[in-house]
Amino acid sequence: MLGKKIKKVGLLSTLILSGLLLSFLYSLPSCQKNMDCKAVITILDTLSRPCANAAVSLQYNTVSAGPQTTTVTTQNTDGTGTTTFIFKEPAIYDVDVTYKGKRDTLGIIKLVQGSTVSQTFTFR
Repeated sequence: MLGKKIKKVGLLSTLILSGLLLSFLYSLPSCQKNMDCKAVITILDTLSRPCANAAVSLQYNTVSAGPQTTTVTTQNTDGTGTTTFIFKEPAIYDVDVTYKGKRDTLGIIKLVQGSTVSQTFTFR
């Protein structure tokens, strides 16, 4: 009878340890999928040269008490005319650029969850 109790306790301990080990392994970062939305935006001039230090703003429009534009974030491009934005949620943004004192909305970018979206725009 004592042998059966020892086997039950041993089996129970093994199951508990196995469950804890699986829980630990599942919680490791390498087991979790990255769900960030990444936008890599490149701004070129009409001669396909990079627009370094251009201010790139991601914006969205709302229509509550009349049309309004809300700027979510603004970053400057690097020497290659590129900047990267990272968000937690997918969205569609207008891409607004200010370069050498001129401002223009160049188009839209659609962020996809867990993906990197790369888009090149021409500043005129």
